[in-house]
Amino acid sequence: MAGVGLKPISSHMEKYLAGEMLFDQKFEMLPGGIKLFPGVKALDVLDLKEKLVIRSSDVFVTSYVRSGTNWIMYIVLLIANGGTPLEKDLDSIAPCIDIMKLIEVEVCIGHAMESPRYMKHHYPYDHVAGGPPHQSPAKYIYSYRNPRDVAVSWYLVEKQFAHKSPLTWSKYLDDFVDGNVVYGSPLDNIRGWWDHKDSPNILMLSYERMKKDPVGAVQSISTFLGYQLSQKLIEEIAANSRIDKMKMNLESFNSALTKYKFVRKGAVGEWHNYFGPEDIEKLDAAVKEKLGETDIVFDYGDTIGA
Repeated sequence: MAGVGLKPISSHMEKYLAGEMLFDQKFEMLPGGIKLFPGVKALDVLDLKEKLVIRSSDVFVTSYVRSGTNWIMYIVLLIANGGTPLEKDLDSIAPCIDIMKLIEVEVCIGHAMESPRYMKHHYPYDHVAGGPPHQSPAKYIYSYRNPRDVAVSWYLVEKQFAHKSPLTWSKYLDDFVDGNVVYGSPLDNIRGWWDHKDSPNILMLSYERMKKDPVGAVQSISTFLGYQLSQKLIEEIAANSRIDKMKMNLESFNSALTKYKFVRKGAVGEWHNYFGPEDIEKLDAAVKEKLGETDIVFDYGDTIGA
């Protein structure tokens, strides 16, 4: 399996985590008003979109943040590695390229890197590195998660960054619903991919369905990637990629994941501990506005809602 010499967490991200820089001080924006991670330049993202050379063997795992990106990539790498657990940090094998410059990506997974290359990505469909996925020779696995749990998970991660003023749940949820958070609106992100879900090189997966049927998820991913695995190996990979086992494996190579709690519980329904009736009404209205014309249905744990 190909590996690259990338630091697990970029240097500018470490500064925000350590409190050396304020997370909410300055953001650059992509066309459409999509807020970038602090320190990431819009021109760098556009460079990746327009200039990254894609191979037919490339595999992208993409989603809005906190929606199972690392989990799915972990499964992908277990499948590619015949079920053997990873022996190095996940980001050193499959970098998150949306916080990298084009030259950094080319160094890490450039022309000399053997195929297949694995990459993670969080930006909306229209800003994917290498251009529109439905016109690309690569394969893309997109994971979507119910937006209530996404809001809570991203809020708890962002609270760890240093801010000019304390980050409150009420203010955060308002910004989340309005798309005024890093990576923009999760609903717009989902919609962009949903409109292309029938493209043969795109596999869309529900985070909650994966939790309920991990064996089926591994089967779907392996078939999509062209692997023919035995039922025994599929079941082994499903068991070894449980979030608690993945967390133990990844944290053994990267202490920052433990310190900053990037890999959390992955539970469905944690939103119950944060959302009040008005919060639910506010986010549900946005879901109806942005996704009402689709047939997407979110699983909220103990209830199913559109």
